[in-house]
Amino acid sequence: MDPLRLLEALCERHGLPVWVGLPLRPVVERALATGGLRRKRLLELVDARLARRAQILGARPERRDEQADQELLQLVARVLHDW
Repeated sequence: MDPLRLLEALCERHGLPVWVGLPLRPVVERALATGGLRRKRLLELVDARLARRAQILGARPERRDEQADQELLQLVARVLHDW
């Protein structure tokens, strides 16, 4: 199995571009070079790291949207307060 293709598949699974997972390529290569439980654990670590990264990247735009909504609400409240 090709490490880059596996990494691409894992990134796609989590909705991430491949460049996000590229720093983990050496770990994937090491996992594929070994076998058994060590391989499984290393790939689980990579998968968990990518899942966390997807969660972090997915949360940031929502926070920005919430902050923008809050600022807009405060602006409207100031205008209505005078009215």
